[in-house]
Amino acid sequence: MTAQAAHRSRFFLVSGWAMVALALVSFPFTYFGPMADGSRRFYGLLHIHGLLCFAWLLLYAWQVQLAAQRKVARHREWGIAGAWLTGAVLFTGVPMIPAAAMRRIAAGAPEPFLFSGYNMVDLGLFAVMSSLALLTASRHLEWHRRFMLGAAVALFVAAASRLFIALPRVPFWSDVGSALIGDAVLVALALHDRRRHGRVHPASWLLLLVMVPAHLLSDALGRSALVAGSIGPALVDMMAIAPPDPPPQ
Repeated sequence: MTAQAAHRSRFFLVSGWAMVALALVSFPFTYFGPMADGSRRFYGLLHIHGLLCFAWLLLYAWQVQLAAQRKVARHREWGIAGAWLTGAVLFTGVPMIPAAAMRRIAAGAPEPFLFSGYNMVDLGLFAVMSSLALLTASRHLEWHRRFMLGAAVALFVAAASRLFIALPRVPFWSDVGSALIGDAVLVALALHDRRRHGRVHPASWLLLLVMVPAHLLSDALGRSALVAGSIGPALVDMMAIAPPDPPPQ
């Protein structure tokens, strides 16, 4: 690997592994700790979806590592597994939104569909960016790697939100703090482009213009009549199962 290639790939390599590390440290207080204490508030779909999401982030960082080492053949081989894993994340993520809302309703949460807005935005951004990454994988590598980073940021934001749940609540920051950290990665990408190429890559502009406003509007979406009064209840009604018992206090 040449020094130029190593420098060119360092931003994606460092940001990829940093997101994996931050996602991992976001779970001890809201998942691993309660699990060790015998909490019964977790259920099968949540375990599976969480494992798939972390596996996707880990595979993304590993893929960037392979690209940085110029192991193109292995990178492409693992890319096939990544495509299947993307489908599994989406397949389990869609029913997770109404399932989580149902549990909040059963627990008597005052705004049970607030987090549904965040979940819809994160999952939607992940679906769009991973699809664009797949479409550009063969002939537009610079677009591909940026769309993959966008998909990783979408998953990272959802994972890192657990860290803010565990911390003392601060209005606004507790709700959108993880999204702001994810958006900071996108801003850093634009600065990286500017420093390395003298201009911001069009794909980086697209990420900024789509993902940052979506993150900032996710709070309003969750509180809106569209989600709280229409989409959210409709999704819950489509889950042809009774609401679960509220989690033990």
